[in-house]
Amino acid sequence: MKCHRSNSRGKEKEFLTPLRFLSIDGGHTSAITLNDIEIAERILVPGGMCCIDDIIHMQWTGVLSGVFAYFYKRRFFKGPSLVPFAMLPKKLYMCRPQFRDLRRLQFAEAFGAFVVKKDAEFGPYVIDIYKPGLQEA
Repeated sequence: MKCHRSNSRGKEKEFLTPLRFLSIDGGHTSAITLNDIEIAERILVPGGMCCIDDIIHMQWTGVLSGVFAYFYKRRFFKGPSLVPFAMLPKKLYMCRPQFRDLRRLQFAEAFGAFVVKKDAEFGPYVIDIYKPGLQEA
């Protein structure tokens, strides 16, 4: 996600409206990825979802580090506002916990022929993994 970085936490709301879908594809460091996910959790509508690009990329390991930093940080507060539910080639999809099962079902119905592994471990969560080739389909 490309947006102006500010020293004032929460100032993004002045510039961003609530979103149903958000793609995070930016700085590729742990700190920037963590910041972008925290922005996403503040501006996504309740049923919204975000996609994190380059989640598993040999040159951009900071993205994966940022996602796990988010999980670690949020577990000491009120729990994560966004949780993962599916992984496509190089992309992780996240939504609010109360919509996780619905999103998994929707992806399974839409892309079921491309499932590589259901109920795969991803940190403290379970996700479904979809095979390469899905994006070209």
